[in-house]
Amino acid sequence: MTDEDWEDTEKQERRDGRLPEGSPTRKRSVAGQRPHYLDLEEARQLLAEMNIHLTPRQIKRSSDMNANGKRKLPWFIDPIEGRLKIDRNALLSAYFNRQVEAERNSDLWSTRKE
Repeated sequence: MTDEDWEDTEKQERRDGRLPEGSPTRKRSVAGQRPHYLDLEEARQLLAEMNIHLTPRQIKRSSDMNANGKRKLPWFIDPIEGRLKIDRNALLSAYFNRQVEAERNSDLWSTRKE
């Protein structure tokens, strides 16, 4: 999809005042950015920049399906290249959401009356 196509879609959606179900804009990240897909090595490098150092084997395991056919992270197979990809924002959200969950479940945030 070209930049011109994105702009036309956005104009139509603004004119209608709604986002159609299959709209590319609706499928974009919450931040309103276009998707940025990473392969295994790029995802590993992004996490390393956040001081999360994983081996190639560890990042590969996050993309392996379990017995129920589910992956630990939302990896998908690129229909053109046939390689595993993950959206950059989805990867960052997975870590952010786990951090928030951990903070909520810790004693740090509990309100105690002493």
